[in-house]
Amino acid sequence: MKKLPLLLIGSSKVRGFTLMEVLVVMFIFTLASLLIAEIFVNVQRAQQNTRDAQIAYTDARYLLEVLSREIRASTIAYGEYPSSTPESVETVLHLTSGEGKVLSFRHDTAACPGVPCVTIERDLGGESVISSPNLSVDKLEFYITPLADPFPDTVTVGTPDIQPQVTIVLKTSSLNIKIQEQKPIYLQTTVASRVYKR
Repeated sequence: MKKLPLLLIGSSKVRGFTLMEVLVVMFIFTLASLLIAEIFVNVQRAQQNTRDAQIAYTDARYLLEVLSREIRASTIAYGEYPSSTPESVETVLHLTSGEGKVLSFRHDTAACPGVPCVTIERDLGGESVISSPNLSVDKLEFYITPLADPFPDTVTVGTPDIQPQVTIVLKTSSLNIKIQEQKPIYLQTTVASRVYKR
């Protein structure tokens, strides 16, 4: 068995780390720690943005479902539009419920402070906001077909023989995500009224 030599502190044979080696190791360790911390922060930020985008998408789908449900259960209130016919593209949708009450959905920039939203007015009873407070409704358009009432009180020749339907075009964005990181959410659906009067 070979004996290891005993080194004394004052001896010139004592080996250790030089100052330069210690500094290089500390630099590498610090750099690795900073990179790991930066990756962790970026992953957390990406997860938060994904979560906020998913919440905004869910809120937009819910808003679209509320509008669709009301359209299915109601008829289009053609008489509420100027000249009794809607334009080809509307930002206001007037419906008549089964009880005969008028519902008006509109894209409103004044009802919510600084944020465009969707409001409902029930039979001239005041407006209430139906879109989420975390959602900016950048665009809401209604394409109503047919443009003339297919169920007038007096049937005349040339009355459209088509079930009323509304195509809803919705563009939203989340208010919880920074503007430069936002991606707009586009949704569109076509809904036919289930009320048939003939």
